[in-house]
Amino acid sequence: HGTAQLSFGRTVEQAQLRIIDLQGRLVFETANWSGEELNLPQELPAGVYVVDVQVPSARRAIRWIVE
Repeated sequence: HGTAQLSFGRTVEQAQLRIIDLQGRLVFETANWSGEELNLPQELPAGVYVVDVQVPSARRAIRWIVE
């Protein structure tokens, strides 16, 4: 597996990131994170995941495919 990064393009404060598999199981979570980029876990098995990012003023969910 290679390294995967989530880049925000600007510094975010107090972000919460959750990675959820298609069965609805929480497989990774970090809270009160701040920065411009976040390294995503490399140990996840192949599959499709939902990456849910929430900051105090916004929330976004994206689909992430791990091969």
